[in-house]
Amino acid sequence: MARWRRRSRMIHFWRRALPALIVLICAGVLGQIAARTLFGVGRLSVQDQDIRMLNPKFFGRDKSGRPFTVIAKDAIRDSVHSERVTLNEPHMILQSLNGSPPTKVDSATGLYNETSHLLALDGEVRLDDGKGDVFLSEHALVNTDAGTVDGRSPVTGTGPLGQITASSYAVFDKGAHVAFNGNVKSHLVNK
Repeated sequence: MARWRRRSRMIHFWRRALPALIVLICAGVLGQIAARTLFGVGRLSVQDQDIRMLNPKFFGRDKSGRPFTVIAKDAIRDSVHSERVTLNEPHMILQSLNGSPPTKVDSATGLYNETSHLLALDGEVRLDDGKGDVFLSEHALVNTDAGTVDGRSPVTGTGPLGQITASSYAVFDKGAHVAFNGNVKSHLVNK
């Protein structure tokens, strides 16, 4: 009879203790959810929400249908403005439709906006038109839609026709024309 009473008391205890434990666990889970929602406990910082990419590639076409590719060593997508991507060692290739060599642009860093199709390049910008002309500057703004490059920094260029330096430059008409402005000095080679 004593064994039966002990067993009965233990069953009676667990019948009350287990439901109370379940209620405590549920209250703890709901309390944690409420605290994270209301007070931001455990949220990631804005910097931790940035998307990091290795060897990213962006493909597109300009208004004339010429394909372009933007490649980088690595990149970070802005968590607040998801269309902005900061590029490390970007490399852009703009193909031609007539089979001529592609135009290539390289730099140390860049910022690509996928919505406006603008590629802002900074540091050691190198533009190679594929026909032997190479231009070096510190800054360039490439509009991949229009096929233009706006360089508002000093530029030096070499090519089959000679050398040129200027305070700024612009490439327009899809690379057909290059305009140099301010302190333009050139040395032409007559072949």
